[in-house]
Amino acid sequence: MKKIFILLPLLLVGLVSCGENNNSTSEGTPSTSTQSPSTSTPQGTSTSTTTPSTDKGSETNPYTVAEALDVAKALEADAYSDNEVCVTGFVVDKPGTKNGSGKYSFNIVDDLSETTEQLYVYLTKNDTGVADAYQNDKVTVKAYLQNFKGNTYEITGKKLDNNNYTDSLILSVTTGTSKITAVEVDHATITLDQTSGTNGSTFTFAVAVDTGYVLDAVKVNGATVTESEGKYTGTIAGDTQVTVDLHGENEQVPQMVASINLSGHAGTLTGEGADQTMVFTENGITVTCIKNSSTTPLALQSQYEQRFYQNSTLKVEYTSAFKYVVFTCYSNNKTLNGQTVDGLTITEDAAQNTIKIELDTPATSFEIEKLAKQIRVGLVQIYA
Repeated sequence: MKKIFILLPLLLVGLVSCGENNNSTSEGTPSTSTQSPSTSTPQGTSTSTTTPSTDKGSETNPYTVAEALDVAKALEADAYSDNEVCVTGFVVDKPGTKNGSGKYSFNIVDDLSETTEQLYVYLTKNDTGVADAYQNDKVTVKAYLQNFKGNTYEITGKKLDNNNYTDSLILSVTTGTSKITAVEVDHATITLDQTSGTNGSTFTFAVAVDTGYVLDAVKVNGATVTESEGKYTGTIAGDTQVTVDLHGENEQVPQMVASINLSGHAGTLTGEGADQTMVFTENGITVTCIKNSSTTPLALQSQYEQRFYQNSTLKVEYTSAFKYVVFTCYSNNKTLNGQTVDGLTITEDAAQNTIKIELDTPATSFEIEKLAKQIRVGLVQIYA
């Protein structure tokens, strides 16, 4: 009987002890929600050797890009993650604002030397007092992960039933270092005082022009800068380019003679199949896009830039001969991937989100039979 009285208290103690541990496991363990409370068990500590960390994706323990991509890839097309998450990575391209929307976008990677796996960041706002990010900065962002249309993995605001979106924010920015490059041009020499620097800092350089030529403009990332005491000053904003525009003393400089804003333009959409056609006409300019062998049907955009899809045909006409046309594009659809077309010279300026298409001989129109990549064009300007 003495054994019974000795063992029962021990057994009771054991039962109470297990019950307390079970309560700790079910009620005290941090929620698997990515919005983990601030009282979560700190990283590096654990009340159990078998319980994994549950705060991954939180502000204190954000996902890497690779981890975020794994989550997004597991979602069904257009589905969002259950909760908001935080992701940290390096900005691999120049952030830009989608015309007319104020939405701010860029791509992030885990390693700037390996940019194959990218997560698209689409922010509905950036008014939290945190500085805007530059290319090569390290950022932490907070929003929902989404498998957009089953083909784009992104972190973005979640669309609500009222068609508004939840906030998607930059939480922190760690300043990066970027390259400075002088773009070579005939008859001018750019001399940089440095070839790299911290984003947001300034640098200086000099420009010399050959005799017989006139300097039209000196630009840093597409923005014109002026000379002071023989030097120009620019601000480093991601990988930075210095360019100059000049012309011969007896050369006529092309001037912008007409433009058409395609954002939300009330164009016309006709035809079917490969003959499906969009047409936009204004100020003597006609822009035509034919579906051709594009895999995506054409569609008029009622608010944003018009989408000219890969393998569609694009034609620009004007009432008189012109020298070149400039497309201003949506920041992440601003390249034709080095496409070459007989009779045309295609130049892309990533800093200004522009594509310049120059005719070898002035004419009233040009045509690109099959676009090498989708471009989203907002503004079209004609220069003659």
